[in-house]
Amino acid sequence: MSDPVSSRPDLPGFAISPADAQRRWLDQIAAIACVMLVIVGMYWGGDVALHFMRIDFNTVFGGILMELCYPHGSDTAPDPDFTQASWVNAEFFAYQYGGVVVVLVLLGLVGRRLRVRDLGITTGQRNLGQLIVIGVTAGAVANIASTVIFAGKELFPLGDDTPFWWAMDRVEWDLDMWIFMAVGSYVLVPLLEEFAYRGGMLGFMARAFAPGAALLGVGILFAAMHSQYWSLGPIGMITLVGVIYAGVIFGYVFLRTGSLVPAIIAHAMINVPVALEYEWLRVGLTVAVILIARRQIWEAGRRIASSLWSVDTLHLGLLAAMTYAGYWALTMHWQVDRKIIEICVLVAALGLVFLAGRRKVSDPALQ
Repeated sequence: MSDPVSSRPDLPGFAISPADAQRRWLDQIAAIACVMLVIVGMYWGGDVALHFMRIDFNTVFGGILMELCYPHGSDTAPDPDFTQASWVNAEFFAYQYGGVVVVLVLLGLVGRRLRVRDLGITTGQRNLGQLIVIGVTAGAVANIASTVIFAGKELFPLGDDTPFWWAMDRVEWDLDMWIFMAVGSYVLVPLLEEFAYRGGMLGFMARAFAPGAALLGVGILFAAMHSQYWSLGPIGMITLVGVIYAGVIFGYVFLRTGSLVPAIIAHAMINVPVALEYEWLRVGLTVAVILIARRQIWEAGRRIASSLWSVDTLHLGLLAAMTYAGYWALTMHWQVDRKIIEICVLVAALGLVFLAGRRKVSDPALQ
């Protein structure tokens, strides 16, 4: 896989974009298979963690918070051991994202084109200071959604909180809790999630689909995987839209720079918990940054909006719908075991990556 800077007029200035102007279906199907395989790697890593750590999934992060603070729906909180919970989370994440690394190594070996810098582990063509400025700006823009959500909760009857926020509002914020959140929210998680979602999933998608399609597709997937925010009420729906919005912002700065550094910084910024009485500080920072960088932000918004409407967005929607329908039919209608499906995805993804790689090498017009 390569990092071509496209010179086509519809893809200006993206450090990661499709090298093939025709964007053939084989590349697009292979990209979706790779994304599915990265998700499978997460699940396999999680299964290994649950086996060797001998824990139940509910004791991981959001589950820990709700189980330790409010067992059986009780309003009386016990004295949770968040220090031990932090170690449990860190070990679980090591297994889970270790599965992602294994998958990416396999894809790299088969495709013979995946390098470390293709995953965003680089500073690209910018220095570290520039990447930090971009990250802070992106974090301020991404924070607009959460600011609107939290303000809306106070001003309008949006229904019950998501279970995760419900527990967060009722826990005692001592040092142990801050360490627990550092592991599960604003330090370790931005590193791991940006590596998997932007460096891995979006990296594959952006080399097969137009940038807007890739951004929207991975943004929706990013939100869907955040089950701690799931709720059927208005606040849950609005929150998921906010996560999609943030995911698109993180993805945009990754595609523009080719580096994960700005996305990690932006992700960490909006994940830092802030008490409601101090939220105005973050709002003030958001407003100040937006005013200072308003021209760059406007241009970025124009790029994103214009890139969302493309034939590739329709292609991706169709392929995603077919993929989901196939998965539903196999698991619900034919009762096929999930492990069998995951093994088939592994074989299919590796085979498609191999075929796509061979086509690119053998066809001089695509090099």
